Amino acid sequence: MTILEMMQHLTKEEQQTVRSAQDLATRAHAHQVRDSGEPYITHPEAVFFRLCHEQADADTLAAAWLHDVVEDTDVTLDSIREQFGETIAFFVEGLTKGPRQLNEPKELYRTRQNHRLLDYVMQDPRIGLIKCCDRLHNIQTLSAKPRTKQITYANETVTFFVPLCEQLGFSSLQEEMEPWAFYFLQPQRYENSWEKVITTAFAVNTLSTLKTNLS
Repeated sequence: MTILEMMQHLTKEEQQTVRSAQDLATRAHAHQVRDSGEPYITHPEAVFFRLCHEQADADTLAAAWLHDVVEDTDVTLDSIREQFGETIAFFVEGLTKGPRQLNEPKELYRTRQNHRLLDYVMQDPRIGLIKCCDRLHNIQTLSAKPRTKQITYANETVTFFVPLCEQLGFSSLQEEMEPWAFYFLQPQRYENSWEKVITTAFAVNTLSTLKTNLS
């Protein structure tokens, strides 16, 4: 489906707001690429599409496009506030990581940023919805990262983001996120588990076919 088709639940004015956010994000990320080599804009686009499946409102969808522009480009929070209003700017602020302190251990920094995120989510759960969709796409494309980063990222997903999805009632996101984290934490066990699932499904299908043929 096209972007316009995904926004049929919005008014024309709301659709225009989201398209303006898309335009800004596309310009801001124009020369950036992901670790996979794909244009960076494919990431906010994926977050946007996932949120459309959740029938997210216009502010949430606009913030999905803009969630990395302050952190990763020259776009300022003030400019977003001026163009899109206080709510969308607040969402982007909540989704933007704060600076890392001098000599601050990475684990402490991650913990501090997660606590900061929770403060914003408590004020508006839609920020949590955007962040969980962001995490889902990032872990789906995690294979482009080095193995050490895969383990760290997947572990954080299991210990923080899966419980966050559960607490906020985002069950479909939780169900999608958990297998990906499991895959990167224990790839061999994951593969073995899927082999058992496929073998069982084949056996059940074969038995069902035999029963049908014999009846």
